[in-house]
Amino acid sequence: MRNIKDIINFVDTIPGMLGKLFMPVYRLDFVSDIKMIILQWREYKDLEEQGKLLKLPCKAGQKAYLLRKDIKTVIDGEITSFDIGEFGKDMRIFITDDNRYTHISFDKVGDIVFFTQNEAEAALKELEDNRS
Repeated sequence: MRNIKDIINFVDTIPGMLGKLFMPVYRLDFVSDIKMIILQWREYKDLEEQGKLLKLPCKAGQKAYLLRKDIKTVIDGEITSFDIGEFGKDMRIFITDDNRYTHISFDKVGDIVFFTQNEAEAALKELEDNRS
């Protein structure tokens, strides 16, 4: 990857190039916007390289569908918060049917936690087919 300063220096040359080609359409804000985007991107890359950037599997308030393998059913829930601790990363889910909360690890997404009812029902059908 090129040095970030080289990229910013190139962006600084854009006003001269664009000014000659597209004088009526060109905005000076464009260059500062590009610089800001590049610097923000670099900050995110640095955080990612340091292990400080966390990608959440969903957002708080989103519906979730939990596959209860023991009773072979899908139950509705809602993501209420996220917990990050020394033992892992969990989602706190409010179970609508039982009027209670549960914590489920991020790595259970696609196994027992789904974000569409169709995905959850397909997993339930697959579970039933494998046990037959």
